[in-house]
Amino acid sequence: MKPDFRTAFLFLVLLAGVSLNSCFGPARLAYRNIATFYHPDFEMKDLSFEVFNLNDTLSNLYIKFPFPGLTYTTGKGTPTANYRLHYEVFEGYESSRIVDSATFSGVDSLGRAGFFFDSVLLVLPERKNYTVHVVLQDVISGKNHGKILEINKQAQHSAAGFLLCNEDGIPLMRNYLYKGEKVRLRHAVASQVWLYHHPGEQVAAAPPFAFTATPDFQAGDSLLKLVFSNSFSNTFSLSEYGIYFIPDGSKPFVIHRFYDGFPEISNPGVMRESLRYISAEAEYQAMFNKPARAAVDEFWVKVTGHPERALSQIRRYYKRVEEANRFFSVAAEGWKSDRGMIYLVYGPPAVVYRTQDSEEWTYGEAGNPMSVRFLFNLNVNRPVPDFEMLRSENYRNTWNMAVSNWRR
Repeated sequence: MKPDFRTAFLFLVLLAGVSLNSCFGPARLAYRNIATFYHPDFEMKDLSFEVFNLNDTLSNLYIKFPFPGLTYTTGKGTPTANYRLHYEVFEGYESSRIVDSATFSGVDSLGRAGFFFDSVLLVLPERKNYTVHVVLQDVISGKNHGKILEINKQAQHSAAGFLLCNEDGIPLMRNYLYKGEKVRLRHAVASQVWLYHHPGEQVAAAPPFAFTATPDFQAGDSLLKLVFSNSFSNTFSLSEYGIYFIPDGSKPFVIHRFYDGFPEISNPGVMRESLRYISAEAEYQAMFNKPARAAVDEFWVKVTGHPERALSQIRRYYKRVEEANRFFSVAAEGWKSDRGMIYLVYGPPAVVYRTQDSEEWTYGEAGNPMSVRFLFNLNVNRPVPDFEMLRSENYRNTWNMAVSNWRR
């Protein structure tokens, strides 16, 4: 399997500690505000980063992005886009030691309609857990599109040890499958693994002031045995909905089989279900006594009081649901998670700090007593760990205000 090298991607620097000033701040990842990771204005749709452990010391960092997502010059001559990739590898979120770092630069003057796809080799000589901060910069627009990836070199069956590929062995660059889609898994040394399955749908998160435990799920029996040859499994597809995973400590490898069309929202049933957070209990239950499309339309016209206002809110709300699906789908559809719930109702946070096992979100200015903060802790005592928020009765007023903003 070999990546596509159709576009110039020029090596510039390979020195520990080098950074792009506009997107890399304090040395430790835990001190960096990564709120742009969860903001649609800084999102390049269909941009994907993946890591894969080739062996004990080498890992691949894969990059895929759509050329139309770049900004091209509109002056005289050939329209040209310039992009830059920078990554830093740390020994965890709290470490200031950079193990590997590099900057690459690329140019496209052909106005391509497809995707850029390439990989970078990471040298990680010790069997540790590493954290990678990677940013793709659109030079002309000045926008930075970043992500934090974790690489576990200690456990053979960690998430970074597997790579989901198409039938030809090319990385799929997403963790969800479509109906009938045939795929293979790549692993450096495995001879066989069992893919576990949790069928059905997850329950949407409870409001931030409700002290209701997040519903847990139990994995079903081992569903699918995958046999590997020359580092690739046999071809398989996943017909049943649910979450599929290979257990391995706190960071299992996960594949999602959600509704057809995920992460977009076009199914009337999904549109109705995702109104859970901004509707009263009786109001929500009554919607299921009508056809889904009619229930959705009636809800928005009723709460906004005007068809044009309803249409505007529909576009805005379901765009937010799709964004939550892209940003926060770990153990459930993104909008059903605690982080997805807060994002959907309150919007993108202004400040986000991330550690190995927590995220802190701030709405408003950091340090301002009027700001609203949410703390999400990683619950590793679940088959598929995810971030769960620390709930408090103090959130009731701000929640009601945020919900009211959607209902007018």
